[in-house]
Amino acid sequence: LDSVLQVYPDARFLFTHREPRHVIASIAKLTELLRRPFCRVIDKCQIGRKAIEHWTHGANLLLEASDQSRLRDRIFHVDFHRLIRDPVGTVDAVYQKFGLEFTDETRLRISDSVARTPRGGYGNNKYSGEEFGLDPDEIEHHFHNYMIHFDIKNDIFSCALGHGTVHAQSRAQVQQADQLPLADQRHCQAHLRFL
Repeated sequence: LDSVLQVYPDARFLFTHREPRHVIASIAKLTELLRRPFCRVIDKCQIGRKAIEHWTHGANLLLEASDQSRLRDRIFHVDFHRLIRDPVGTVDAVYQKFGLEFTDETRLRISDSVARTPRGGYGNNKYSGEEFGLDPDEIEHHFHNYMIHFDIKNDIFSCALGHGTVHAQSRAQVQQADQLPLADQRHCQAHLRFL
């Protein structure tokens, strides 16, 4: 961040946090898609290992930056699920954190954009950590400190390591979905057919 601040001394930073098993599987899939046009052979397990290695390093840098008191006023942490559930409210919170005016026009434009392009316009992204040799326990081990520091919980429906191929870890967890906020209940119910 120091390099960024040298060029942009008034920079502010948003850190979005999501359960690492989803992130690593998603990054591995994106890496595969970016390599595919240029490679004859793709080693998916190597991609998975490198994703863990690079993103563990990144998570440690994030922890380091977040602990620097001189940067606290410049950093805002955003929970991924909060952003998905309430994009306008999340942006409003960002504006408040940094003392920016969140006008009615800005609120309306963001609301319109979200309505026109649900999920950012990306549709459903299908990926599975298993295809990249990712072990959920290994990922949790690498990101343990990060998850503790930012109070990131394991998602109930994450054992298949991918939002597109999610399975409940147990039928008891399906019953827990009834206690989640409505938006999360809908997400969980959409995946019950995989049980």
